[in-house]
Amino acid sequence: MPRENVESAIIIRPAWHPAPVPEPRIDPLLTRRSAIERSTEVLTYWCFRLEWWVSPGGTLREWLRLNFYAALFIAIPTFLIVPLVTILLTQFVTWTALLAAIVRNLIIAQCLGVAAIAVLFGLVLLIRALFSKP
Repeated sequence: MPRENVESAIIIRPAWHPAPVPEPRIDPLLTRRSAIERSTEVLTYWCFRLEWWVSPGGTLREWLRLNFYAALFIAIPTFLIVPLVTILLTQFVTWTALLAAIVRNLIIAQCLGVAAIAVLFGLVLLIRALFSKP
C-alpha cells in the first residue's frame, strides 16, 4: 500500500463508521392521508429507495457525513477569522495612507520653510543693498 493511502487511512479510519441503510417500506396508512401528505410520503420513499439502491451498506451516507464535517471544519474558522483579518488589513491600509500623507505634508512644510527663509534672506539682502550708503 503506498504511503499516501496509509496516511489517509490512518486519519479517516477512526471516523469511518458506515451503518447499513434499512430497506425503505411504504407507509401502511398511505391511502388515508391527504394528497399533499401522500405526495410527500411518495417523494420521501423514492429518495430513501434511491439511497438504499446506490449504497445499501451506508457508505454514501457516511461519506456525505464526513464531507459535511470537513466542510464545517473549514468554513467555521473561515467565516470567523477572515472578516477580522479583512478589517485589520483595511485599517492597516488606512493608517499607512494617513502616515504617508503626514510624511508628505512634513516634507512639503520643510521645503516651504526653506523657501520662505531663502526669500526673506534675499529680501534682507535686497533692502540692505538699496538702502546702504555707497
